[in-house]
Amino acid sequence: MDQTAAQKSAMRRQIGNLRDALEGQVRERETAVCVEALLATSEYQNANNILVTMSFGSEIETQEIIKRAFADGKRIALPRVSKKSNDLLLFWIDTNMLLERSAWGIDEPALESPPAMLAEIDFVLVPGLAFDQVGNRLGYGRGYYDRLQKKLRPHALRVAMAFDCQCVDVVPTSTTDEKIDVIVTAAGITRFSRLK
Repeated sequence: MDQTAAQKSAMRRQIGNLRDALEGQVRERETAVCVEALLATSEYQNANNILVTMSFGSEIETQEIIKRAFADGKRIALPRVSKKSNDLLLFWIDTNMLLERSAWGIDEPALESPPAMLAEIDFVLVPGLAFDQVGNRLGYGRGYYDRLQKKLRPHALRVAMAFDCQCVDVVPTSTTDEKIDVIVTAAGITRFSRLK
């Protein structure tokens, strides 16, 4: 394991433990603040077709975002891991969505859901473990979202929503890592250089 990979692994453990240890009241308060802040952003308001991952484990909840986006008339896509290509397949969902639990414990759209094209997406709610002050993101190590972000249209926005404890000074990066455009936390909203 090279030095960067070792640093990433150590940070995943550290931030994952911090996030897992968040008290219920802190988790609920920060989630509520983040959801309202994200929904008030111009990035969300101007988006039509949104890609969201169903939250799992100790991640910040995304179900309320999905519910509110439907109420706002947005089209919602969810990803599903393709075992064949090792990439994310996208499917449109509706309020009667059929979900299946993946091997990682993440709810994914059923294969019979209508397929969504990546070129249609203009807003991606990107999951992650840690985020730094210049838009670098530490994912879970499989590279799904880095590969997906490389294929997005240039104007498609990459937005993350995270607990304050997930924000660090510097995320260790590799050449394959992709940055985000906006981070929303209970402490505030930060827009990075691509949007300035």
